[in-house]
Amino acid sequence: MSTAISIQTAFGDVVDVIRAAVDLGARKRSGRRSTAENRLIKRAERRPPLDEATRVALTAAIKAGEDPLGEALQSLHDREKRRKTGMFYTPALIVQPMVGWVLRGQPDLVVDPGCGSGRFAAEVARRSPQTSLLAIDKDPAATLITRAVLAVLGARSYKVRHADFLKVKARSIRPNARTRVGWVGNPPFVRHHAFARSVKQHRLKIAVAAGHESLMTAGLHLMFFAKTKTLARKGDVGCYVTSAEWMDNRSGRFVRELFLNGLGGTHIAVIDPETFIFAGVKTTAAITRFVLGEHAGPKRFTLGVATDALAAHLLDDDAGHVVGTGRLLHARGWTHAVTNPDAMEYHGPTIGDLFRVSRGTATGSNAFFALTPERAEELGVQKYGVPTVTRAEEIIASAGELRRRSGLKVVLDIPKALERRGDPALDAYLKTGEKPGPDGTTVSAGSNAQKRTPWWVLNVSKPAIVATYMARRPPAFATNPDRLGILNIALGLVPKIPLTDAQLREVVDALNAAAPTFESHAVTYFGNLKKFEPKAVAALPLPRSLHGLLQQNHR
Repeated sequence: MSTAISIQTAFGDVVDVIRAAVDLGARKRSGRRSTAENRLIKRAERRPPLDEATRVALTAAIKAGEDPLGEALQSLHDREKRRKTGMFYTPALIVQPMVGWVLRGQPDLVVDPGCGSGRFAAEVARRSPQTSLLAIDKDPAATLITRAVLAVLGARSYKVRHADFLKVKARSIRPNARTRVGWVGNPPFVRHHAFARSVKQHRLKIAVAAGHESLMTAGLHLMFFAKTKTLARKGDVGCYVTSAEWMDNRSGRFVRELFLNGLGGTHIAVIDPETFIFAGVKTTAAITRFVLGEHAGPKRFTLGVATDALAAHLLDDDAGHVVGTGRLLHARGWTHAVTNPDAMEYHGPTIGDLFRVSRGTATGSNAFFALTPERAEELGVQKYGVPTVTRAEEIIASAGELRRRSGLKVVLDIPKALERRGDPALDAYLKTGEKPGPDGTTVSAGSNAQKRTPWWVLNVSKPAIVATYMARRPPAFATNPDRLGILNIALGLVPKIPLTDAQLREVVDALNAAAPTFESHAVTYFGNLKKFEPKAVAALPLPRSLHGLLQQNHR
């Protein structure tokens, strides 16, 4: 029986998977089990035990390096559940070289702090059965699977804990002060939006304890770096794989600081952003190596690594491009520091000297506020509709000049002073935004709407120049002579000095010509999608041909 067939036929739900884990050894002594784990075991034991053929097939698959129970567990959760919990398990082609590098450091104990189904711990057990193991995860189903996998592999010294790694105490990790720990794993990828403010406050305390100030926008995966710093000791080694966004975005700043000062970062290998790494999530991936107490010298970076070459890059201490710590300390983003080091020395005029840069209008509900002209007329609210750019493709296709045309949607731009009851048609439509929709939510209670008074006032942005915010290409710029509105799929550039229409066109032509040189300033997402934040655009070098505009203003 193949592993694929056993997954499809043997597991109807999570309890079936736990039944298999129990039969494969999850109850063997491997650290104290939690109440939640024992409840799952109790439920599972009411199910029939594995038949012999399935047990043999699962055992063989695990010993061969597969993860049939973990694959089954993932398949039984929908995409939304996995996204909320960060259940994106790491493929073997990444696990193997990461574990290989950590074991090369000869740790006494290897800790997998977000173990999932135990893929990293299992690889350690296969390669180095004598090395002690500690696997930790918040999901009791995952920890029971990890217990079963390590039992099947005959690991000699291991503990599995059902716990929140961010709440683990240092004394529960290290048997004694001389124990050298290897940290390895894939911290759960959960963005900050999923957490309450109280949870974020707790994470701020962890970052402060690590010697750095965090941000409320830091995702769970980033907090694992800070927690590791509070638990690790000089001489420990570590290797984590995460999304690569933290290298360039604002929420990853404190991790960059940790990497340079405290965590002992040595290498970062960024996997080719066109490569699909984690099943069920489109994200980039960066693998970090760190040695606690390592001298804060130059760091090594490798960008765009192919997965089949990953082992060589991780195991070769001389692989990658060397970047000085001083340059990294002052870099807004690290990809730019590696790919375009000469620009780090640039101290001339920037786009921000000539323009204020901001994102377009965030409606909070485009389905409510952005209408076709026909729909707006049908509702009787057409007089409030402002023709608006709602897709980046419209800017890219404009050839540098946006014009009003058919097919544009209109966005409701209602004056704040308007008495809505004086316009029955408008009042009737706004009331639909104040009633729960099919999903139980109301437009007026959305996070963006709650920041506005009244909730339906947008003040649609109509800048002189617009630019794409996210695209799989360099940013595209266009003049906006008809003053079309823009939503937050675009950036707006508002001149700080008087500029004629001819000068605005000159600016756009120069920026579009220089756009290919701007790519390294972006935050890169899966599929090579480039994101340009307003501050990043404002910091871009102003093309030399435009310097005269600034000088003209000072005359």
